[in-house]
Amino acid sequence: MIESSAPGSVMLLGEHAVLRGEPAVVAAITARWVVRLWARKDSRIRIASDFGHWEGDREDLPVEGPLRWVAHAIAAVSAENLGGFDLQVETAWREPMGLGSSAAVTVAVLGALRRWSGEHDDRARLLEQAVNVIRTVQGVGSGADAAASVYGGVVEFTSEPLRVRPLARELPLLLRYCGYKTPTIEVIQRVQQLAMRLPEVMNPLFRLIGELARGGARAIEDGDLPQLGRWMNAAQAAMEALGVSTPELDRMVREFRATEGIWGAKISGAGLGDCAIAVGTTHQEWPDLVKVRVEARGWTIKETR
Repeated sequence: MIESSAPGSVMLLGEHAVLRGEPAVVAAITARWVVRLWARKDSRIRIASDFGHWEGDREDLPVEGPLRWVAHAIAAVSAENLGGFDLQVETAWREPMGLGSSAAVTVAVLGALRRWSGEHDDRARLLEQAVNVIRTVQGVGSGADAAASVYGGVVEFTSEPLRVRPLARELPLLLRYCGYKTPTIEVIQRVQQLAMRLPEVMNPLFRLIGELARGGARAIEDGDLPQLGRWMNAAQAAMEALGVSTPELDRMVREFRATEGIWGAKISGAGLGDCAIAVGTTHQEWPDLVKVRVEARGWTIKETR
């Protein structure tokens, strides 16, 4: 049996601009996806998960629907050295939060299949394959969340060229879920349409978001949490200018900033729902608080015979 595991992630800085060559800062979190693989004696593939079950031949993989990330990851690995197998996917959470779930399950499935097919445990190649799968499924995607899933900790990421720079193994973060999430691709398309209509406004805004991410990365390296908070606060204003914040997220950000011990806050991810994130610590409890921490471990793999 092969067990492959990858953490989810949260975006700290750089949303949307990372799709245009600017850097992003992203952190792995302590909510992991676990994939277990058992070899079969026939050529059939069976997938079992909390979000769907499927059994069939490789050429009939369900590339649409809730199992599409698993199916596309399977299709990305050459069938030459693969026979049939059973794949069990254990989800990190049941809420419809993003938190890098698509990237995490993609990395975990690819990692298991690469080990089984005899590929080297090469993190750079694993990330490259994961980014390709994400872009195949969504049509667009930076791969920042996949970078956090592969390498763990807090990293600075650029998509063109594909580059990952470790920044820290821990960081005091707080996360709150607003109760709903708009699919990432829908938000990306909305921002792209706005960029096409108003390039003279949007292109400088994307460059500003990139500069804020660079500043945040420097602050993390220096261990300067107050400065990181200031970069995050400024980035929230940029996200609002993109039109991807919401009244619920705005309220959470204000409440975070008004709380002693918190240095700064913003929305996390593409926007139009999902989560607000803050840097700092507090004893304040909110009913929508998501109890996660930065996960130092990225992708892991083990094999038992």
